[in-house]
Amino acid sequence: MVSNKRKEIIIDSNLTIAELSLLFLENKYKKISFNSYGTYQDRLGIINEYLGNIKLKDFNKDRIKDFEIYLNEERKWNHTSKPSNKTIIEVMNVLNQLLKEAIMWKLLDKDYKCLVMEKVCEKDRINLIELQKHIHIIQKKKIANNIEKIWRK
Repeated sequence: MVSNKRKEIIIDSNLTIAELSLLFLENKYKKISFNSYGTYQDRLGIINEYLGNIKLKDFNKDRIKDFEIYLNEERKWNHTSKPSNKTIIEVMNVLNQLLKEAIMWKLLDKDYKCLVMEKVCEKDRINLIELQKHIHIIQKKKIANNIEKIWRK
């Protein structure tokens, strides 16, 4: 999701949508079920295919429209040429939740213009390696939980 060159997520105008996605997932942890968490990961993966490398300072409403066109017309889906409307709505819903969180965190304004211009102090940096380890642990728990459900049947 995030380039290996950046070892930490630095909250500034160069924060990418992929990095914002990691912060979003971290915030969702323990607030939702493992299955819901997995759904968020899947939907954010689709979002990050197209928007992941875009920096907050370069993000705008037109990017959302372009992304929706990408979903409907350009993206290659697994076994179909076009996904169901439900799938597209779910992906757009997660994108809207992600952007609402960014607004709540005062990273973007209501028109999706970047509010964060300067690098913040060292204590406000988030260690990407720790986030990735945390996500890996959650994925292991999700797999173990699913295996347990299968064995119960």
